[in-house]
Amino acid sequence: MSKPSLSALVSLWRDTLIADAAIAAYCTGTLGKAMTWYVGFDQKNPPSIADCPFCVLIPIGTRPGIMESDFGWSVELDLGINDGTFSDYQSKGATEMRGAHRIDELYNLCQDALDGIAASKNISADMITYTINLDTFPLILAQATIESRFSNTIGAEITL
Repeated sequence: MSKPSLSALVSLWRDTLIADAAIAAYCTGTLGKAMTWYVGFDQKNPPSIADCPFCVLIPIGTRPGIMESDFGWSVELDLGINDGTFSDYQSKGATEMRGAHRIDELYNLCQDALDGIAASKNISADMITYTINLDTFPLILAQATIESRFSNTIGAEITL
């Protein structure tokens, strides 16, 4: 059996994320601008605060395997938003950075969209690592490395 390429998987993810109504509504409604999409990027000229919100998909590699259940792909999903706002919760003893919550909400919408592929394509999207970076505030960044693999495919045709 021929296993789908990493490029085919990333293209599927790109198309799925771009078409997702919840992501589009969150970006325009909460973040005030449509998402800017990238597959890879120029490391000498990476997406900046002017490009926010943005999503970058970076193909990392494949994990070979003889059995379908052994085979997998690794993809990095990077998100960036411009949010320097704070919420005042002094009555509760805290001031909270809104951007940290918003980037997490955006990531969860992306993960939900990718999880939706599992049912129709028999491919899972399991997070390996997920971090939020506040070092470039007010540019808030999130990075996830996602391992995708075939779900239980007994009797199912595998196509992307």
